[in-house]
Amino acid sequence: MNIDSLPSRAIPSTNQASKNDKKLRQACEDYEAIFLQELFKSMRNTVPTDGIFGKSLQKDIFESMLDQEIANSIAKSPQSVGLKDIIYNQLKKR
Repeated sequence: MNIDSLPSRAIPSTNQASKNDKKLRQACEDYEAIFLQELFKSMRNTVPTDGIFGKSLQKDIFESMLDQEIANSIAKSPQSVGLKDIIYNQLKKR
């Protein structure tokens, strides 16, 4: 079999493989951030809402945005939960 006869798309270039690797890493990082945000949301639901400020739509929106930013920061940090690395290693094998 002559390798020159194979279509160029059958053999990904190093540049394309690098782009795909970056996309996969970013997707794994995003997934970890979403997972953490849902974890924080579930944790907040266990906290009683009775208190000085009570429950309001504004507070719910603020807490949701805060949880999202904290989750994104954790997922981007080198000391993250590690879920993104586990998912990346499993998907990279395929």
